[in-house]
Amino acid sequence: MLAALQSPQPPPTELLLTTLLNEIAVIPDRFVLVLDDYHIVDVKPVDNALTFLLEHLPPQMHLVIATREDPSLPLARLRARVN
Repeated sequence: MLAALQSPQPPPTELLLTTLLNEIAVIPDRFVLVLDDYHIVDVKPVDNALTFLLEHLPPQMHLVIATREDPSLPLARLRARVN
């Protein structure tokens, strides 16, 4: 993952996220990733990347988003998917 990020021509975001998810998938322990102050994010590509991550989240990973306003994410669709 690090080599891909440091390359002169970074690969597409979806490829980077897939690589990241594959690396996360081999982590044996459960863990929580906390994104604080997400309301500061005002860039659509970041929202798109986070949506992709949420749609492919490995079972041992939990994501907590702390924000002061609803993020520009497909919240209704994501809530409907929760088991």
